[in-house]
Amino acid sequence: MSEQIFSKKEAIRFAYQSVSSNFKFWIEAMIFAVFVLYFPEAISKIFEKIYLPGVAVIFMFFLKIFFWALSVVLYTGLAYVSVLFCENKVIFFKELFSKTDRAVSYFFSSLLYGLVVTLGFLMLLVPGVIFMIRFQFYQYYAVNQGMSPVDALKASWKNTKGSFWNLFVFVFILAGINVLGALCLGIGLLFTIPMSMVSSAYVYKKLAR
Repeated sequence: MSEQIFSKKEAIRFAYQSVSSNFKFWIEAMIFAVFVLYFPEAISKIFEKIYLPGVAVIFMFFLKIFFWALSVVLYTGLAYVSVLFCENKVIFFKELFSKTDRAVSYFFSSLLYGLVVTLGFLMLLVPGVIFMIRFQFYQYYAVNQGMSPVDALKASWKNTKGSFWNLFVFVFILAGINVLGALCLGIGLLFTIPMSMVSSAYVYKKLAR
């Protein structure tokens, strides 16, 4: 496969315009994400110094399991809608839960991705970085195209051939944007995180052609 070129500036500009135009959706999604990710932790801290009967402890355990499963569904939905926004479709909040049937595939794809990248870093720093960059679009292949975890990583590797350095710089640009968002008392992340997701999905669409 020949070298694939995409415009980092175009991806970021598109994401900025998309998130700005659909800011209500993204605010709702980010608030819901914060609730799903941090509510169990908040409850645990409230009760950690309080003696709880056995039934309550079991309840807390299953509550954490429930919210963990919900977080997987949420990440699956975020990957899905990020691509839909790149297709200029009108998205409603319920779309976040329209691909729950692919949450298991997303989970195992993420597990495999994390394992491969970790092994790469354990081998040497360079393989880890290469794997992290080249396999990063696995989620879209797993969720939007319904591929198996192995096939999703293979597709990401195949379609990023010749684009490593462009993607490498792109990832650092997105990291810088999110650092700026964090510096704005953290509130800026409500905009920069969705912007990062949409811009990544935009690049995925470009490379998958």
